[in-house]
Amino acid sequence: VCHSGPNADTTVNNRDLVVCSAAPGDIAEWYEVSGTAEAGDVMATTADSFTYNSTQVDPTTGELTGTTRSTTIPKLSKTTTAYQQTVIGIVSTSPYQVFGADVQAQGANPKPIAMTGRVLVKVNTSNGNISRGDYLTSSATAGVAMKATRPGPVVGKALEDYSSGGTGTIMMFVNVAII
Repeated sequence: VCHSGPNADTTVNNRDLVVCSAAPGDIAEWYEVSGTAEAGDVMATTADSFTYNSTQVDPTTGELTGTTRSTTIPKLSKTTTAYQQTVIGIVSTSPYQVFGADVQAQGANPKPIAMTGRVLVKVNTSNGNISRGDYLTSSATAGVAMKATRPGPVVGKALEDYSSGGTGTIMMFVNVAII
């Protein structure tokens, strides 16, 4: 059995006990989101920013220092173009670990964004059928990935095949990169 919340945060009193199975197995960070977004959506940074008070932690002990620092990060929104340069991750369905509790606590619309690991992602076949191992990138459909068929930014690799019409969901491994 594991607990929710950061290990070093001794101010949290209402932790939940959760199963430690790590299924599906992604590591996420809280980000403030503009507009609507749901699990499986492909996300990108925007020109808008979010400023919050970041709780400082001693890097050698993991203990809270009792101080905060103003921190500014980009807001996110669903991707809207194919091969979008600002792609950053996927809205997580069930993260194993989520960092950035300050963003969650202070944001108006925070979402857990999968940065690495296995996660469900929305896909379509606008660039052909998807096979296990194919790189995935953003499509012209908001928040939906497609098979990458040329060099450019990718959000990860397909762990399942997909050949149905319309939008579906498959498991992928998050690995944001330029190929």
